[in-house]
Amino acid sequence: MLAPFGEIRVEETHELLKERLKKVERIRALGIDPYGGAFSGSRSLREIRKEFKEGESVRVCGRITALRFHGRSSFFDIRDASDHIQIYIKEGEVPPPTYELFEALDIGDFIGVEGKLFMTKTGEASVKAASLTLLAKALRTLPEK
Repeated sequence: MLAPFGEIRVEETHELLKERLKKVERIRALGIDPYGGAFSGSRSLREIRKEFKEGESVRVCGRITALRFHGRSSFFDIRDASDHIQIYIKEGEVPPPTYELFEALDIGDFIGVEGKLFMTKTGEASVKAASLTLLAKALRTLPEK
């Protein structure tokens, strides 16, 4: 029997939690504490977007709200209290442990990113990631609203 619209069955929730716990173990195997990160962003995401300068080095942090995998190139969005920004990461352009960490991330995780600002072909202000710092791994999914 299917669950009514908007409800998640207990079995589905249990499986999602098990998958995220496996990712916690993958992160620990990389030598990273999934709950011990410290990171200070350079400015709020709103300020960075408002004062955007192509090629500027920035430190940004926030909660992952979207993940998009495109082969070796991937994008994810982070949000802080003020705004959001897109992050671009490419396998081979960051150290292998950094990309392995990226592959273990989920929507809801808190992350810090160092990189340079650039504008995508579609005009989206973005950060090309050079390094990632996991601040806190989310075990539960974000609420729908």
